[in-house]
Amino acid sequence: MSNSHKSGRQHSLKCAKGTWCCPVCTVVQQGEIESIPASSYGVHPNALRFPRVPLILLVKNPERILSILSGMFLISVGLLILTPLGFPYSGDPAAPAPQRFMIAHADRVFHDASGAVKQHTTGYWIVDMDQNSPHSVKSLVPEMENAELVEEDCVQELYCGMPYLMPVLTFIWKTHWIPGPPPLIPVQTTLFLNKSEMISNDYKRLTFTITGPDHLGVMFSPFPGVKLERWSLDEREPLAGPKWNERDTYFIYYAYASDPEPWTFSIDLKKSISEQYASWE
Repeated sequence: MSNSHKSGRQHSLKCAKGTWCCPVCTVVQQGEIESIPASSYGVHPNALRFPRVPLILLVKNPERILSILSGMFLISVGLLILTPLGFPYSGDPAAPAPQRFMIAHADRVFHDASGAVKQHTTGYWIVDMDQNSPHSVKSLVPEMENAELVEEDCVQELYCGMPYLMPVLTFIWKTHWIPGPPPLIPVQTTLFLNKSEMISNDYKRLTFTITGPDHLGVMFSPFPGVKLERWSLDEREPLAGPKWNERDTYFIYYAYASDPEPWTFSIDLKKSISEQYASWE
């Protein structure tokens, strides 16, 4: 657990132009309609010699049918590209189709293995909810010009060093970052290592205490050669998440119903046979 982050409020931004039409869905539907005659099969009258043939070969003039379908497809693509029908967002109260953004005002503090602060950044984390984000609103939100695609952080830091609320990195992987002022965080988050004890030659138990708001996310990834054997959160075997740099990852979502209290938990780490003579430090 070499990094920590704190986030303020989350905001949603809506784009209020255009119509409700979804151009991608329309193109896909047209493609499906055209593929039915070419990929579907029927029974030939001479079933012994030709048991299955494409349906398109059973009509008298297949070229005309394919020409009509191709023309319909090209007209649909032209309407979507050259007219407002292809704009996917709408501010019409009768048929709203907003462009949604999830934006977290974040304060990120990164630590090295010794616990020293190696980097401190503040700004806005933009979770892209569709393929047009965030560039489609540059004319409305000039700050989007400064949006940087989060790539290098995903290699260097677990969960890209971002305040994910759930373990959905494999689904929400395209995000952007805009440097900005620090957020106002009324409840600070602190992590303390209370105890580090050897249970046996190849087992070590780490006990932590966390204080913070009523919703917390804890992500960690043991070093190569070290396995999370068990933890105090559940008697069952810990469930590993997606691999990160060939290492197992674990995600804990902690929520408190009323006034939050300090949260203490422990994890038991096991060193592999090839690493037994290496230092635990």
